[in-house]
Amino acid sequence: MLSGTSCVSQVDRSPGLPAGSSLASAQPTGVPPGDLLIAHVAGRPALTVEVARTDAERARGLMDRQRLASRRGMLFVFPETTTTGFFMYRTLVPLSIAWVDRGRIVAVAEMTPCRESDPADCPTYHPGQPYTSAIEAPENFFTTGGSAVGAAVRITPLAGGFGLTVDASSYAE
Repeated sequence: MLSGTSCVSQVDRSPGLPAGSSLASAQPTGVPPGDLLIAHVAGRPALTVEVARTDAERARGLMDRQRLASRRGMLFVFPETTTTGFFMYRTLVPLSIAWVDRGRIVAVAEMTPCRESDPADCPTYHPGQPYTSAIEAPENFFTTGGSAVGAAVRITPLAGGFGLTVDASSYAE
């Protein structure tokens, strides 16, 4: 996850929002409305993704989830290009992450849960280049069958043309 608690930037590893951020983050363009969308990654099965658009949603990420269904994930959308790293503080399941820029995956990594009580003791995962969104999926999703780096990514509404708003507690398998 990212900035704040479960996934956090290298700069601020305190629980809550990252330093200097606000709950009124600009809403990025190019992503359909709705809290639940479909991520199509070339060469991979479609993923149903929960959307994290605000600082608070990105800070919470997938932390404290006991499990993640096989074709579920989270799309982290940023209002501008970033290089922020992700970490796994209070994230209980191993995750695969793809960093996306201009509709293509620019980097992938496998992230291991961090069992440390202090978030400063958790490793940070960096893509090594700027990105505008990231997708977390079940372990090995972006690396099984070869790396997904360079693959095209398309985000669409659920069938029927609309994204859904859902309770996150119903998201696990």
